[in-house]
Amino acid sequence: MPIILTETEFQKFRGELHSQFKKQADSTMDLLDALCSNNHAPSVAHLSLNRLFMAKYSRESTHL
Repeated sequence: MPIILTETEFQKFRGELHSQFKKQADSTMDLLDALCSNNHAPSVAHLSLNRLFMAKYSRESTHL
């Protein structure tokens, strides 16, 4: 049975999923988006090159 969601239902689902992540929620959602939209990345690190992965890190942001 196919799952059909309206845009509003999908946005609600994403909001609920986002709220489940206690740390780095935005980055985790970016990673999930990149993972779901990329079927040929040779490694997880390459997912950060996906246009949907918006997070940028500096040397100062080394603590999680």
